[in-house]
Amino acid sequence: MMRRVWIDTDMGFDDVVAIAMVAEAPDVAIAGLSLVAGNAPLDQVAQNARDAAAFFGWDAPIHAG
Repeated sequence: MMRRVWIDTDMGFDDVVAIAMVAEAPDVAIAGLSLVAGNAPLDQVAQNARDAAAFFGWDAPIHAG
């Protein structure tokens, strides 16, 4: 049974690693990512998310704020 998860993140390097692990799980689908400012401003968080998605080939929707 495929589980769908939504991930809320500030997209730091630790989150990128965790999301990459979830993305490779055979029984989990990432429904989307919501982004919040954490250790970086929201604009940088959004750029990090776009860059990671492009690099890893993630296709889940990304929502800032």
